[in-house]
Amino acid sequence: MHRALPTFFALLTLLFVACSTGAEDQNIPTPMAASPTAQPQASPEEQQAAIPTREATRTARREGTAIPVEVTATAGTSKPADEPRSQATATRAAPKTEFDRIAQDVAKIRGLEIREDIREDYLTREQLRERLRKQLDEEYKPADAMADQRVLSAFGLIPTDLDLRALYLDLYTEQIAGFYDTETEDMYVISTGKQLNALGELTYAHEVTHALQDQHYDLDRLSKPYENENDDTLLAITSLIEGDAVALQNGYLISKPALIGRIQDAFEEEQVSSEKLGNAPPIISESLLFPYDAGARFVTSLRRNGAWQAVDAAYKDPPKSTEQILHPEKYTDRDDPTAVTVPDLGAALGDGWAKLETNLFGEFQTRVLLEGQLDDAVARDAAEGWDGDQFVLWGKGEEDVVVWQTVWDSEEDAEQFTDALRDYDEARFDASFDDVGGTLTLSRDGQVAKIRREGTRVSYALGPSEDVATKVLGALDR
Repeated sequence: MHRALPTFFALLTLLFVACSTGAEDQNIPTPMAASPTAQPQASPEEQQAAIPTREATRTARREGTAIPVEVTATAGTSKPADEPRSQATATRAAPKTEFDRIAQDVAKIRGLEIREDIREDYLTREQLRERLRKQLDEEYKPADAMADQRVLSAFGLIPTDLDLRALYLDLYTEQIAGFYDTETEDMYVISTGKQLNALGELTYAHEVTHALQDQHYDLDRLSKPYENENDDTLLAITSLIEGDAVALQNGYLISKPALIGRIQDAFEEEQVSSEKLGNAPPIISESLLFPYDAGARFVTSLRRNGAWQAVDAAYKDPPKSTEQILHPEKYTDRDDPTAVTVPDLGAALGDGWAKLETNLFGEFQTRVLLEGQLDDAVARDAAEGWDGDQFVLWGKGEEDVVVWQTVWDSEEDAEQFTDALRDYDEARFDASFDDVGGTLTLSRDGQVAKIRREGTRVSYALGPSEDVATKVLGALDR
């Protein structure tokens, strides 16, 4: 659900690393002449300082502005990193174009050889929108969007009448500054005049990273197995990919302090807006932003312990959950999620019912769900004990049934989530649960919700009647 266009790896305009409004007071020195064989390398700590916090990202999204990020490292104060460098650095002829120069600089910083020529072009925002429209028609069919709409609205995450395809088209048109297409292996920068300004340069540096990733690690091979079946693992892998590109982008910017002021000027000239993103439901907007924000922090954590080589190794053993992105120690300790499988509910539901969607939320999207009605800190704490989940959507005409099974690290974590889920539903339905024999039941406006905890497992059912909700909850025990 979080990526309607899985073959695109893009840089969003909201996430450009720009100077803060007080950057002129940071005593950034005049850039020093760089050696032709070495560039100032930003340490993981310096790059960490350049990553916008989730709070800053959310504030900027609400206000429809670019994220102000203070960059304190400069060419005069940064020194070549002590971390070991990959031996597979690019060895190419002198750059013929500005694109070539950026690509070679990125390859040096990242330590990945340019194995194949990189094709690039410009698109206007109008051309981007038309391309996105065609891509959505191919990769996000109306039936897929309708299933997403039904399950997300059933959980209270989006309005029942939201047109997801139209929303994604508007969002991507507004937010994409450039993208790399894994199917065609082409790269595009969005520009009105086919000129590479400061924003375009940083965009190209980000997208070149994706081209290098693809040449070395085959991005489709990493992500394709999880599309439409495991959003949480797909979001985790996307976080590695985008986090890598954001870390490189920050290192590129830190190595070229003169670019900082030019980017700020370009923002003012282009009047970058995030109105569509700011008005999107959080499950859409925050899932779109997560790979860049949390992903960059995850990659920084890897580099702090093992330099770029640790990031390279992660492509051979990628993270399996957003839990591992949010808590990098769970990745390094190989605390993998527990697989959860909701049994077939066809026999319990009877004739006329069809399964429309199967997927999972993971820790991050569970937290976003709870934040819809609860305090952020309460939601975060309740989601942190996540160990695995799966939900299914069944439909019959206009009637829907959703069943969600979750597994938690401990009984205490399961109880904490049960309390949070109860509070979430009571807030959105404006009704109270009754506890009957250990099963919580709420009925309101033709909907019946049931929650049951058994040890570390919590089961949830939402259906159009008491009879249906009871049957599907009972089927989970078989």
